[in-house]
Amino acid sequence: YAHIIDAKTGYPSKTNILGVSVLAPNCMTADAYATAFQAMGMDKIKTFLTNHPELKVFLVFENEKQELETIGLNGFPE
Repeated sequence: YAHIIDAKTGYPSKTNILGVSVLAPNCMTADAYATAFQAMGMDKIKTFLTNHPELKVFLVFENEKQELETIGLNGFPE
């Protein structure tokens, strides 16, 4: 479970995304996007970022084998 509440159900959302870091012009924007991305899921995040190259995103998630993985999107610095 995540600490993000699903607005449709009122319960914590179930997600395989364990952590989100966002580089944005300011902290408020980065925090808002990180929260939204936590709720969106991987496919929707990737689709959204195709139209927002200014956002650099790093995700920690659990894959299908229940192993931890990371991915940097839109050129998130390594």
